[in-house]
Amino acid sequence: MKIQIIGDCCSACHHTHEAIEKAAAEIGGDIEIEHVNDIVKVLQLGVLQTPAIIINDKVVSSGKHYSVEEAKQLIIENR
Repeated sequence: MKIQIIGDCCSACHHTHEAIEKAAAEIGGDIEIEHVNDIVKVLQLGVLQTPAIIINDKVVSSGKHYSVEEAKQLIIENR
């Protein structure tokens, strides 16, 4: 499973990244996490609002902050 957290240097993006990392660690398994903050790549991915979360090449969230529990649920639902 590949999870991409999209966003630049805002606190919401960092908070989302931390929540996804903690959730992925709790779930376990083969989960690759990438933080994408290159504006060219962000635009290529079609993301207009950050933070955004892409799981297995599908945008599953945009512009929302997640707690660890919410992030776990998002990952489980989009496996």
